Amino acid sequence: MVQDRRKLLKYLKRDNLDRYTMLIEKLGIRDAISLDPPRVFLPAKAAEAAVQRERQRLQLVEQGKKKIQDADALRESFREKRMEKAAKIAAKKARNAS
Repeated sequence: MVQDRRKLLKYLKRDNLDRYTMLIEKLGIRDAISLDPPRVFLPAKAAEAAVQRERQRLQLVEQGKKKIQDADALRESFREKRMEKAAKIAAKKARNAS
């Protein structure tokens, strides 16, 4: 019932401010009805565009993650090659020393 009264008062305040003020004075209630614009829902095209932008952002994030993984794999392969090369050089020095 309170919600119904609130809706009707909001309508009256929007429609006829003089009648609204007279009514709340007569009823002895305070003015607590806000006419701030309610949350506006996006039209279908704008909503679809927002969804598309979010998809593109997520794709870019995934591409960035993949590039990081690829760079890590490349770095690891270079590290392994250096270790193999160092092991060969150490083995060669050990053969030459003996």
